[in-house]
Order: sequence, then C-alpha cells, then structure tokens
Amino acid sequence: ETATGQVDLFGGDLAPEISFSINWQDSQELGSRERLNFERELLGIYLSHHPLEQFENFLAQTAMPITKLVNDMNGKEVTIGGSILSIREITTKNGSKMAFVRIADTTAETELIIFPGIYSELQPILQRDSVVLARGKLSSKGRDGSESDEVKLLVDELREITIEEAQKA
Repeated sequence: ETATGQVDLFGGDLAPEISFSINWQDSQELGSRERLNFERELLGIYLSHHPLEQFENFLAQTAMPITKLVNDMNGKEVTIGGSILSIREITTKNGSKMAFVRIADTTAETELIIFPGIYSELQPILQRDSVVLARGKLSSKGRDGSESDEVKLLVDELREITIEEAQKA
C-alpha cells in the first residue's frame, strides 16, 4: 500500500505526511455598494443593510411605496422611487429602442415601461443599482390588453437620485 501511495480510510500510519500553507495577500476593504452587490449575488438577499436605507427619508417624502400600487389605480399618475434591478432593452417593429426596467424599493418591486420617445435621453441613467425617481401613469393591463396581476408604470419622467440629494431631505 505504501508503494502505491494508497492510505487507509482513517489515515493510519500509512498516510504520507501532507503539509500545506496559505499565502494571504493584503486586499482593500470592499466598499459598501460592492459588499451589498456580492451579498445579493451570492445569497439572494441583502444581509448587512438595504442599499436604499440612505434614501428612505427622501423616498418617503417624494414617492409612493410600490407595495401601495394596486389595479384599481389604473390610469392614475404617480411617482415611485427605488433601485434598478434589471434592464431589458428591446427594438420595436419600426426599429426604435425601448426598455422594460425592474425597480424595487424597500417594500416591493415593479416594472417601468420606457417608450422610445424618452428612452434615448434616459439611457445614460439606466444602470443597474442606480436609485431613480420615476413619474408616469399606472397600467394594470398585460400585453394582450387583459387585466394583469402586476401594476406597471408607463414612464413620463425619470431622474437619478444622488446620495447627497437624499441626505439633504
């Protein structure tokens, strides 16, 4: 057994002596935003804190919580705010670009629909994890025109909120 390098199940006397070492390298501390992104990617949740904590007061004063959007509000104009989760850009039949943007606040998440007329000017703002304030009309209709379970916002205006702006509120 020794000649073949095999050892017994419990590492008795026949086990060759193994040693290893780990060379640790100094690294910089992750920033808060990077740490939160890793938490969400690896765990699926925010563990240390929610990225919108710094924006809570500002959003409470200027926006309606997403959880309060209901089908009965179809066609009403509202302002909501939150962090961009994902962006799906499509090209329409006539070659224009538009986007479906998933946004979340601390209560829930919903979809923003950004039509070609304003998409080109908003494109630089639309980045994952950006915190935005969006105003528009609610729609509870699906693609086929029937009632949908989820209320979406047809965006008329959208702007990014900075941490500095949020802390002034």
